[in-house]
Amino acid sequence: MIIMIAAMSKNRVIGNNGTIPWYDKNEFKHFRDTTINQSVLMGSKTWYSLPKRPLTNRYNFVLSSKEIDNAHVIHDCIIPEYETDDLYIIGGENVYKQYIDHCDQILLSTMDLYCDGDSFFPEVPANFKLSETINHGNFIVEKYIKC
Repeated sequence: MIIMIAAMSKNRVIGNNGTIPWYDKNEFKHFRDTTINQSVLMGSKTWYSLPKRPLTNRYNFVLSSKEIDNAHVIHDCIIPEYETDDLYIIGGENVYKQYIDHCDQILLSTMDLYCDGDSFFPEVPANFKLSETINHGNFIVEKYIKC
């Protein structure tokens, strides 16, 4: 299954100057617990923004025109062959836009804040249905399933 996972502010911001414009250890834990032992696909900007590369206990795919140490690079906007249960699309903005139509599910955390930024999560397409909402206090996770 191909699952898009993201965290955004109430005004859809996902990044600012190559960083996440908030710090929330519970949301980071949600991301880690969800993607652990799975395959993740990200763009090169997201890769280079990570504090530790590669993400541990995950098979890291990076969409890039250049080779990158410790990552499996894909050069075209294709779905890589993955051997884990799921492939998680983890960003950034351009990768979300390129892959959103290929996803089976979207897990979207919305932080309880507004912030400035230069990267945004796209609108959820009309062919996805909200199936579950989980309140974590200062963020909610909405699960969308493709119809």
